[in-house]
Amino acid sequence: MCIRDRINEVKPDKIVNLVALTDVDMCEKNKELADRVNTGILRNILDVTGGGIPVLQVSTDSVFDGEHGNYKEEDKPHPLNYYAESKLRAEEVLLKSDGEHIVLRINIYGWDFSSRVTLLEWVLLNLLNRDEIRMFTDIYFNPVPAYFIAEVIFSLVKKGGRGIFHLGCDDKISKFEFGRCISEIFKLTPGLINPVTVSSGNLSAARPKNPSLNNDKLKRYLNIEIPGIETGLKAVKKELPGFNGYFDKSKEIFKKLSEEKDGQV
Repeated sequence: MCIRDRINEVKPDKIVNLVALTDVDMCEKNKELADRVNTGILRNILDVTGGGIPVLQVSTDSVFDGEHGNYKEEDKPHPLNYYAESKLRAEEVLLKSDGEHIVLRINIYGWDFSSRVTLLEWVLLNLLNRDEIRMFTDIYFNPVPAYFIAEVIFSLVKKGGRGIFHLGCDDKISKFEFGRCISEIFKLTPGLINPVTVSSGNLSAARPKNPSLNNDKLKRYLNIEIPGIETGLKAVKKELPGFNGYFDKSKEIFKKLSEEKDGQV
């Protein structure tokens, strides 16, 4: 069913667009696909609705070049890769259209029902298999767990508004430190995580080194507190038994954690 047919059938009061191609290196290699998914789908939604239905577009911290971090909503974006360019174009298309539209920039972690492995799942699966991994010491971010992002989206849709909001936790952390936090919360072996710099990664697309987001505006607007890294990871760990059996990754993670001496879930 095409977007037009679905919108005409459901007749929504508001729309949340979560669709994205987030594989940064794939976007760099297949720019046409990145445009079609990250920008084109939003254009199709607006073509159907004429901008008359409020849209919340989920975007990314990667629209910034990461030169200083703690980016505010009014800071000028400067994307370093094609993934970020395609997401920024979607933001611009939405905010230029008439209507009460919202852009929510995030960096997310958690469980994924698709076949793609998230950062959290990748760390856990490797540590549970006793495989060494390399994580960047010079890439910083302030991610938020998926469950809390869902709560924020619901609150923004309910309250309404227009413009850009940033959702990030108060803790800026390197990818390497994040990996060690995962290992500690899940009681695994942090020694398997090796520190490396991004220049050693042989990546197709450039990455911003510190695209961390300032969350002051969103906290004031919704009157909320955002979970820090440790709190968020502990909550995500508690979610796992509920996901067990839904997809192969969760079965494997749940089974192996349950077999760990101290890895109770």
